Amino acid sequence: MLSYYNHMNENTSEAVELLNNRLETYEKHPDLYDRDMMLRQAVDEIFNVMKKYNGYSNPETYHMDLWLSNERSENEYIREDIIPECKQEAPKSRQVRDGIWTMDQAVKFCVADRIKDMIEEEKDRIELEEEMVMPGWAMAFINSSLSEVNWDEIAEGFLRE
Repeated sequence: MLSYYNHMNENTSEAVELLNNRLETYEKHPDLYDRDMMLRQAVDEIFNVMKKYNGYSNPETYHMDLWLSNERSENEYIREDIIPECKQEAPKSRQVRDGIWTMDQAVKFCVADRIKDMIEEEKDRIELEEEMVMPGWAMAFINSSLSEVNWDEIAEGFLRE
């Protein structure tokens, strides 16, 4: 937990620097910029900076990717089964044929969906087969965390390697 707070402090410094740069730009050229619009843009950028966690969009994505990368059976399944299947299916995608997505986007979205499905199926299997009776708060926490994972970002990482 301490590393999360240290990381947030790094992000805070970056956010403050970003805001200061925006304000300096406005002060040098007040006639060229709408101050309110510039501040709104800075707030949006600061929000995006603050959301980052170890290079990932959020802690849930970071931890899921870390686990998938280090868990041998899941890692191999993604690399040896999911990615090749998605590369085969991508050219047949309606979005690719219609020119909505590039081939790379179709592969990424397919991989992301398959990884998400794999994790959700695993969660459901554990619940049913292990006859685990989880308290409602625990299931709500797990489901909430899984809903925050940026599956596209995870897919990009596996496709990049």
